[in-house]
Amino acid sequence: MLLGLAMIRRTKETLLSVLVVTQTLLCADAGCRGTGGGKGAKRRSRGSMQTSDPLVHACDQGDGAACYRFGMRLLDGGSRDPKAGKARAFFSKACSLGQAGACHNLAVLTLQGRGGPKDPVEARRLFGKACSQGAARGCRYLAYLWEQGVGGPADEAAARSFYARACDGGDVTGCRNQAVFLVLGRGGAKDWPLARRVRAKACKQGDLRSCQALAAMCDAGEGGPIDKAEARALYEKVCDGGVLPGCNNLAVMLQRGEGGPPDEARARKLFRKACRAGNQTACKNL
Repeated sequence: MLLGLAMIRRTKETLLSVLVVTQTLLCADAGCRGTGGGKGAKRRSRGSMQTSDPLVHACDQGDGAACYRFGMRLLDGGSRDPKAGKARAFFSKACSLGQAGACHNLAVLTLQGRGGPKDPVEARRLFGKACSQGAARGCRYLAYLWEQGVGGPADEAAARSFYARACDGGDVTGCRNQAVFLVLGRGGAKDWPLARRVRAKACKQGDLRSCQALAAMCDAGEGGPIDKAEARALYEKVCDGGVLPGCNNLAVMLQRGEGGPPDEARARKLFRKACRAGNQTACKNL
Protein backbone atom coordinates (compact mmCIF):
# COMPACT_ATOMS: atom_id res chain seq x y z
CA MET A 1 0.00 0.00 0.00
CA LEU A 2 1.40 3.39 -1.00
CA LEU A 3 1.45 6.31 1.36
CA GLY A 4 2.12 9.81 0.12
CA LEU A 5 4.98 12.01 1.31
CA ALA A 6 4.51 15.67 2.23
CA MET A 7 1.48 17.05 0.40
CA ILE A 8 1.76 14.82 -2.68
CA ARG A 9 -0.37 11.75 -2.26
CA ARG A 10 -0.18 8.46 -4.07
CA THR A 11 -3.35 6.49 -4.50
CA LYS A 12 -3.67 3.64 -2.04
CA GLU A 13 -3.89 0.15 -3.49
CA THR A 14 -6.76 -2.11 -2.48
CA LEU A 15 -7.31 -5.57 -3.92
CA LEU A 16 -10.20 -7.87 -3.12
CA SER A 17 -10.90 -11.43 -4.18
CA VAL A 18 -14.13 -11.56 -6.16
CA LEU A 19 -16.20 -14.30 -7.71
CA VAL A 20 -18.49 -13.42 -10.59
CA VAL A 21 -20.78 -16.25 -11.57
CA THR A 22 -22.42 -14.64 -14.60
CA GLN A 23 -21.07 -15.30 -18.09
CA THR A 24 -18.41 -17.65 -16.77
CA LEU A 25 -18.94 -20.79 -18.80
CA LEU A 26 -15.79 -22.27 -20.26
CA CYS A 27 -15.55 -23.00 -23.96
CA ALA A 28 -12.41 -24.91 -24.85
CA ASP A 29 -12.47 -25.17 -28.62
CA ALA A 30 -13.47 -23.37 -31.79
CA GLY A 31 -16.63 -25.44 -32.04
CA CYS A 32 -18.32 -23.43 -29.31
CA ARG A 33 -16.86 -19.97 -29.89
CA GLY A 34 -19.03 -17.23 -31.31
CA THR A 35 -22.25 -19.14 -30.74
CA GLY A 36 -24.08 -16.41 -28.86
CA GLY A 37 -27.64 -15.29 -29.36
CA GLY A 38 -29.21 -14.04 -32.54
CA LYS A 39 -31.41 -15.52 -35.21
CA GLY A 40 -28.71 -17.70 -36.69
CA ALA A 41 -27.84 -19.14 -33.31
CA LYS A 42 -31.49 -19.92 -32.59
CA ARG A 43 -31.84 -21.77 -35.89
CA ARG A 44 -28.77 -23.85 -35.04
CA SER A 45 -30.16 -24.61 -31.60
CA ARG A 46 -33.49 -25.81 -32.96
CA GLY A 47 -31.79 -28.03 -35.49
CA SER A 48 -29.39 -29.43 -32.92
CA MET A 49 -32.23 -30.94 -30.89
CA GLN A 50 -32.71 -33.62 -33.52
CA THR A 51 -31.20 -37.00 -32.66
CA SER A 52 -29.55 -36.98 -36.08
CA ASP A 53 -27.26 -34.19 -34.95
CA PRO A 54 -23.68 -35.46 -35.38
CA LEU A 55 -22.65 -34.05 -32.00
CA VAL A 56 -25.42 -35.98 -30.24
CA HIS A 57 -24.44 -39.13 -32.12
CA ALA A 58 -20.78 -38.67 -31.21
CA CYS A 59 -21.73 -38.00 -27.60
CA ASP A 60 -23.78 -41.20 -27.52
CA GLN A 61 -20.66 -43.00 -28.74
CA GLY A 62 -18.66 -41.70 -25.77
CA ASP A 63 -17.06 -38.59 -27.29
CA GLY A 64 -16.80 -36.24 -24.30
CA ALA A 65 -15.79 -33.24 -26.40
CA ALA A 66 -18.95 -33.64 -28.49
CA CYS A 67 -21.10 -33.77 -25.35
CA TYR A 68 -19.38 -30.61 -24.13
CA ARG A 69 -19.87 -28.74 -27.42
CA PHE A 70 -23.52 -29.73 -27.66
CA GLY A 71 -24.11 -28.54 -24.10
CA MET A 72 -22.67 -25.16 -25.09
CA ARG A 73 -24.91 -25.06 -28.15
CA LEU A 74 -27.97 -25.60 -25.98
CA LEU A 75 -27.08 -22.47 -24.02
CA ASP A 76 -27.03 -20.21 -27.08
CA GLY A 77 -30.18 -18.48 -25.88
CA GLY A 78 -28.50 -16.92 -22.84
CA SER A 79 -29.04 -17.16 -19.11
CA ARG A 80 -32.81 -17.64 -19.37
CA ASP A 81 -32.62 -20.36 -21.99
CA PRO A 82 -35.05 -23.16 -21.02
CA LYS A 83 -32.61 -25.72 -22.44
CA ALA A 84 -30.23 -25.21 -19.49
CA GLY A 85 -31.54 -28.40 -17.87
CA LYS A 86 -30.64 -30.40 -20.97
CA ALA A 87 -27.29 -28.64 -21.13
CA ARG A 88 -26.65 -29.84 -17.58
CA ALA A 89 -27.21 -33.42 -18.72
CA PHE A 90 -24.72 -33.08 -21.58
CA PHE A 91 -22.16 -31.34 -19.37
CA SER A 92 -22.60 -34.08 -16.78
CA LYS A 93 -21.83 -36.78 -19.32
CA ALA A 94 -18.89 -34.80 -20.73
CA CYS A 95 -17.56 -34.27 -17.22
CA SER A 96 -17.72 -38.01 -16.54
CA LEU A 97 -15.72 -38.50 -19.77
CA GLY A 98 -12.88 -36.26 -18.58
CA GLN A 99 -13.85 -32.85 -20.02
CA ALA A 100 -12.64 -30.38 -17.40
CA GLY A 101 -14.48 -27.43 -18.96
CA ALA A 102 -17.74 -29.36 -18.82
CA CYS A 103 -17.20 -30.07 -15.12
CA HIS A 104 -16.65 -26.34 -14.59
CA ASN A 105 -19.75 -25.38 -16.56
CA LEU A 106 -21.89 -27.92 -14.75
CA ALA A 107 -20.60 -26.50 -11.46
CA VAL A 108 -21.52 -22.95 -12.53
CA LEU A 109 -25.06 -23.98 -13.49
CA THR A 110 -25.40 -25.90 -10.24
CA LEU A 111 -24.14 -22.98 -8.17
CA GLN A 112 -26.54 -20.62 -9.97
CA GLY A 113 -29.50 -23.00 -9.79
CA ARG A 114 -29.82 -22.72 -13.54
CA GLY A 115 -31.52 -25.60 -15.32
CA GLY A 116 -32.06 -27.44 -12.05
CA PRO A 117 -31.81 -27.08 -8.28
CA LYS A 118 -29.22 -24.82 -6.69
CA ASP A 119 -26.74 -26.98 -4.80
CA PRO A 120 -23.58 -25.27 -3.46
CA VAL A 121 -22.29 -28.53 -1.96
CA GLU A 122 -22.43 -30.29 -5.31
CA ALA A 123 -21.03 -27.21 -7.03
CA ARG A 124 -18.00 -27.32 -4.75
CA ARG A 125 -17.46 -30.99 -5.58
CA LEU A 126 -17.72 -30.28 -9.31
CA PHE A 127 -15.32 -27.33 -9.19
CA GLY A 128 -12.93 -29.68 -7.39
CA LYS A 129 -13.26 -32.19 -10.20
CA ALA A 130 -12.76 -29.49 -12.85
CA CYS A 131 -9.67 -28.28 -11.02
CA SER A 132 -8.22 -31.77 -10.72
CA GLN A 133 -8.72 -32.24 -14.47
CA GLY A 134 -6.83 -29.05 -15.31
CA ALA A 135 -9.42 -26.23 -15.49
CA ALA A 136 -7.59 -23.32 -13.85
CA ARG A 137 -10.75 -21.26 -13.49
CA GLY A 138 -12.36 -24.19 -11.71
CA CYS A 139 -9.48 -24.08 -9.21
CA ARG A 140 -10.09 -20.37 -8.66
CA TYR A 141 -13.81 -20.84 -8.07
CA LEU A 142 -13.10 -23.73 -5.74
CA ALA A 143 -10.69 -21.48 -3.83
CA TYR A 144 -13.39 -18.85 -3.48
CA LEU A 145 -15.90 -21.38 -2.13
CA TRP A 146 -13.31 -22.50 0.45
CA GLU A 147 -12.55 -18.88 1.28
CA GLN A 148 -16.19 -17.92 1.80
CA GLY A 149 -17.46 -21.19 3.25
CA VAL A 150 -19.91 -21.77 0.40
CA GLY A 151 -21.00 -25.39 0.02
CA GLY A 152 -18.98 -26.47 3.05
CA PRO A 153 -16.68 -25.15 5.78
CA ALA A 154 -14.40 -22.18 5.22
CA ASP A 155 -10.67 -22.95 5.10
CA GLU A 156 -8.26 -20.18 4.13
CA ALA A 157 -5.31 -22.56 3.85
CA ALA A 158 -7.24 -24.58 1.26
CA ALA A 159 -8.32 -21.37 -0.51
CA ARG A 160 -4.72 -20.18 -0.67
CA SER A 161 -3.62 -23.51 -2.12
CA PHE A 162 -6.27 -23.50 -4.82
CA TYR A 163 -5.63 -19.86 -5.76
CA ALA A 164 -2.01 -20.86 -6.25
CA ARG A 165 -3.07 -23.79 -8.40
CA ALA A 166 -5.31 -21.52 -10.48
CA CYS A 167 -2.42 -19.11 -10.95
CA ASP A 168 -0.08 -21.91 -11.96
CA GLY A 169 -2.66 -22.86 -14.59
CA GLY A 170 -2.68 -19.37 -16.08
CA ASP A 171 -5.73 -17.81 -14.41
CA VAL A 172 -4.69 -14.20 -13.70
CA THR A 173 -7.51 -13.57 -11.22
CA GLY A 174 -6.25 -16.59 -9.34
CA CYS A 175 -2.80 -14.97 -9.30
CA ARG A 176 -4.25 -11.70 -8.07
CA ASN A 177 -6.07 -13.40 -5.21
CA GLN A 178 -3.09 -15.58 -4.36
CA ALA A 179 -0.99 -12.43 -4.01
CA VAL A 180 -3.55 -10.92 -1.63
CA PHE A 181 -3.37 -14.01 0.57
CA LEU A 182 0.43 -13.91 0.52
CA VAL A 183 0.60 -10.23 1.44
CA LEU A 184 -1.97 -10.47 4.22
CA GLY A 185 -0.79 -13.83 5.55
CA ARG A 186 -4.18 -15.44 5.03
CA GLY A 187 -4.10 -19.23 5.14
CA GLY A 188 -0.37 -19.27 5.91
CA ALA A 189 2.64 -17.09 6.55
CA LYS A 190 3.13 -13.74 4.84
CA ASP A 191 5.38 -14.03 1.79
CA TRP A 192 5.94 -10.67 0.13
CA PRO A 193 8.73 -11.84 -2.20
CA LEU A 194 6.47 -14.56 -3.63
CA ALA A 195 3.58 -12.08 -3.87
CA ARG A 196 5.80 -9.80 -5.92
CA ARG A 197 6.71 -12.65 -8.29
CA VAL A 198 3.09 -13.72 -8.61
CA ARG A 199 2.01 -10.17 -9.45
CA ALA A 200 4.80 -9.90 -12.00
CA LYS A 201 3.53 -13.07 -13.66
CA ALA A 202 -0.06 -11.79 -13.81
CA CYS A 203 1.09 -8.39 -15.04
CA LYS A 204 2.97 -10.01 -17.92
CA GLN A 205 -0.27 -11.75 -18.85
CA GLY A 206 -2.03 -8.39 -19.12
CA ASP A 207 -3.73 -8.01 -15.74
CA LEU A 208 -3.50 -4.27 -15.08
CA ARG A 209 -4.61 -4.53 -11.45
CA SER A 210 -1.65 -6.81 -10.81
CA CYS A 211 0.62 -4.35 -12.64
CA GLN A 212 -0.66 -1.57 -10.39
CA ALA A 213 0.01 -3.62 -7.25
CA LEU A 214 3.44 -4.66 -8.55
CA ALA A 215 4.32 -1.02 -9.24
CA ALA A 216 3.49 -0.18 -5.63
CA MET A 217 5.77 -2.97 -4.40
CA CYS A 218 8.64 -1.85 -6.63
CA ASP A 219 8.10 1.75 -5.58
CA ALA A 220 8.19 0.96 -1.85
CA GLY A 221 10.69 -1.91 -1.92
CA GLU A 222 8.15 -4.46 -0.72
CA GLY A 223 9.08 -8.08 -1.36
CA GLY A 224 12.33 -7.04 -3.05
CA PRO A 225 14.56 -4.06 -3.76
CA ILE A 226 13.27 -0.58 -4.46
CA ASP A 227 13.11 -0.12 -8.23
CA LYS A 228 11.82 3.34 -9.07
CA ALA A 229 12.45 2.96 -12.80
CA GLU A 230 10.39 -0.24 -12.94
CA ALA A 231 7.65 1.31 -10.82
CA ARG A 232 7.46 4.29 -13.15
CA ALA A 233 7.29 2.06 -16.22
CA LEU A 234 4.51 0.01 -14.64
CA TYR A 235 2.51 3.08 -13.65
CA GLU A 236 2.90 4.28 -17.25
CA LYS A 237 1.49 0.96 -18.44
CA VAL A 238 -1.53 0.97 -16.16
CA CYS A 239 -2.25 4.65 -16.80
CA ASP A 240 -2.24 3.96 -20.55
CA GLY A 241 -4.68 1.14 -19.80
CA GLY A 242 -7.10 3.50 -18.07
CA VAL A 243 -6.31 2.72 -14.43
CA LEU A 244 -6.66 6.15 -12.82
CA PRO A 245 -4.70 5.47 -9.62
CA GLY A 246 -1.78 4.56 -11.87
CA CYS A 247 -2.05 7.94 -13.60
CA ASN A 248 -1.96 9.71 -10.25
CA ASN A 249 1.03 7.71 -9.03
CA LEU A 250 2.87 8.21 -12.32
CA ALA A 251 2.28 11.94 -11.98
CA VAL A 252 3.77 11.87 -8.47
CA MET A 253 6.92 10.22 -9.83
CA LEU A 254 7.13 12.64 -12.75
CA GLN A 255 6.78 15.59 -10.41
CA ARG A 256 9.53 14.28 -8.11
CA GLY A 257 11.79 12.98 -10.83
CA GLU A 258 11.65 9.45 -9.43
CA GLY A 259 12.67 6.63 -11.77
CA GLY A 260 13.55 9.09 -14.53
CA PRO A 261 13.76 12.80 -15.32
CA PRO A 262 11.17 15.15 -13.80
CA ASP A 263 8.37 16.45 -15.98
CA GLU A 264 6.22 18.92 -14.07
CA ALA A 265 4.07 19.84 -17.07
CA ARG A 266 3.10 16.23 -17.80
CA ALA A 267 2.56 15.55 -14.12
CA ARG A 268 0.01 18.35 -13.94
CA LYS A 269 -1.76 17.04 -17.05
CA LEU A 270 -2.01 13.57 -15.51
CA PHE A 271 -3.30 14.94 -12.22
CA ARG A 272 -5.99 16.86 -14.12
CA LYS A 273 -6.86 13.80 -16.23
CA ALA A 274 -7.28 11.57 -13.20
CA CYS A 275 -9.14 14.27 -11.25
CA ARG A 276 -11.63 14.90 -14.07
CA ALA A 277 -12.31 11.16 -14.17
CA GLY A 278 -13.12 11.13 -10.46
CA ASN A 279 -9.86 10.27 -8.69
CA GLN A 280 -10.03 12.38 -5.54
CA THR A 281 -6.37 11.84 -4.62
CA ALA A 282 -5.36 13.41 -7.93
CA CYS A 283 -7.66 16.34 -7.26
CA LYS A 284 -5.91 16.96 -3.94
CA ASN A 285 -2.56 16.88 -5.70
CA LEU A 286 -3.48 19.70 -8.08
